[in-house]
Amino acid sequence: MFARKIHDALFPENHEDEQVAFDFNYTPYSEIGGDFVWFERLGNRTIVILLDVTGHGLPAAMTINRIYGEIVRLRGEHPEGDPLTLMKGLERYFALTMAPHQIFATGITCELDLENGRLKWVNAGHPPGFVLSSQRDTVELETTAMMLGAGRGLPLQFAICNVVSGLYNDNNGV
Repeated sequence: MFARKIHDALFPENHEDEQVAFDFNYTPYSEIGGDFVWFERLGNRTIVILLDVTGHGLPAAMTINRIYGEIVRLRGEHPEGDPLTLMKGLERYFALTMAPHQIFATGITCELDLENGRLKWVNAGHPPGFVLSSQRDTVELETTAMMLGAGRGLPLQFAICNVVSGLYNDNNGV
């Protein structure tokens, strides 16, 4: 299916270097769907975005295509933007363009600083994500905000923890 080729082209390649291994498996409910992952490695920073748009099939995949363009725009305008900056931008986009059509998304945006092992994330109504540290410790990325488009101006929050040397310090922030 041609639509699947276009949809799959939005997804990142797997990545592995001496500090980071990134891999994912995408199996949509139907031929294509509303799940999306973004991966970016910038010097000592690694950014991962996971999104799940409401709905299934072609309508959800078309929404992902639009969201991909918005992420590219946000990253271009805010290259040093942290997870809170990115999720605020996505929240505004969903509130203005998608929510009036009853389209919402859950998602997690996280940034790992490889110099100090600090992980910062925003979880907008998504089931918890999990990060496996090099010491094989699991860190749960709990929800910190409402789903994208549903908050309509409610403040987003982020959380911070350290994932270096097996240490997990939960320092929540606003």
